[in-house]
Amino acid sequence: MLRLVSLYPDAENASSIVVTALCEDTRRLTKGAVFFAHVGSKQNGLAFINDAIMAGCVAIVVPENSAASELPSNIPFSIPVIR
Repeated sequence: MLRLVSLYPDAENASSIVVTALCEDTRRLTKGAVFFAHVGSKQNGLAFINDAIMAGCVAIVVPENSAASELPSNIPFSIPVIR
């Protein structure tokens, strides 16, 4: 069993969050995964954050320079957003 604290020690509630997978494609995301919202040449992963939440992600990793205005306002407080 992997806990978020082993990947991101400074993430909020990291010691209580169990991680089952790492994923950057919401079509393949499974419950318990950390979603990496990369900005690519064809797609912007930030646009898929709501899909990741609906699929059961436990944390979201966004680019360090992502502005708060680029993120959905409905991200539950229980899901840490990591920069």
